[in-house]
Amino acid sequence: MNTLFPWLSTYFESLIPGSFALGFNAGRETWTDLILPLR
Repeated sequence: MNTLFPWLSTYFESLIPGSFALGFNAGRETWTDLILPLR
């Protein structure tokens, strides 16, 4: 467990910003697709 934890924290530290950036980009594209036709 002691050797696994640093690997897990490193893995999640690299995984979470990546998935956050992906979700942010997808959400922003969906947002513009929804808002632009309303203008």
